[in-house]
Amino acid sequence: MRKPDVKFFVPGFSKCGTTTLCSLLGDHPEIFIPKIKEPNFFAHAWRRGWDWYTDLFSEANGRLCGEGSTFYTAKSSEDFVVEQMLEHYRDAKLIFIARDPITRIESSYREHHHSGYKYGVHVPHDLEQTLREFTNIIDDTSYWSRLSAYRNVFDDSQIHIMFFEDMLDNQDRELRKCFEFLGVAADVEIKDTSRQLNPGSRKRYDTSMMRWIRTNRIASRTWNLIPEKKRIILESQDMLRRPFTKDIEWSSSAREFVAERLKSEAQQLLRFAGKSLEFWAFAAGDESEAPTKTSLSSASSRVAA
Repeated sequence: MRKPDVKFFVPGFSKCGTTTLCSLLGDHPEIFIPKIKEPNFFAHAWRRGWDWYTDLFSEANGRLCGEGSTFYTAKSSEDFVVEQMLEHYRDAKLIFIARDPITRIESSYREHHHSGYKYGVHVPHDLEQTLREFTNIIDDTSYWSRLSAYRNVFDDSQIHIMFFEDMLDNQDRELRKCFEFLGVAADVEIKDTSRQLNPGSRKRYDTSMMRWIRTNRIASRTWNLIPEKKRIILESQDMLRRPFTKDIEWSSSAREFVAERLKSEAQQLLRFAGKSLEFWAFAAGDESEAPTKTSLSSASSRVAA
């Protein structure tokens, strides 16, 4: 069995800047990140076999190999992932990046609307209804539970916790910490550290007309007869798909629903990472202090994953 010499993984958390982080890490001359975004080998792509996974690192040329796949912190797959990593990469280092639970949920909500249709998923336009129906959004924001699956089998010295907000504040500083953790030269200058990949500002949602086209059997068949390139052009029109230009509204019951399930999770992660609970207003105050609206124009909403 051919097996690549992977030294580190970035398991997530999803919608917290993992895409941008992996891109930045891959620009270090001593680090190699595969071109494919999120191989997810241990989550579901293992069916492709070890040769496929090994080939992803064929151009490493002695560099430190790593990869980032946020399905590795999905509740549905984490047990299997951890088991496989422990068997094959017991000494690997693990990097997790988290963000304020409120903005992570909003980013996930936008992503579900933006790409859910590709998987036959049609998300309600009401935030609370979405959270109740799509429990994975809450599960993926349950930072402490997701991290604990790894801490149960890997030593804490193998784990590095990062925060989205710290990256926004000073990416160079946070990258140096990563490089030190991975054991590569920390004083390397990475160009364009302000890059923002997979930005939330580019996410779109289906209008009522587009939702009808996708869910009506005859209309969907007719739609699928249109060449893909033309469908993409049509979908860029606001009549069918619109950008998230308005604030995402939080009802008081939605805030209570989230706080009840996630406040303790956020607090435990912050304490473990040596952060004050005030680092996230969500973790410090009661649920009434959570924002009723969060502007998509804010800095923390521009990077999605």
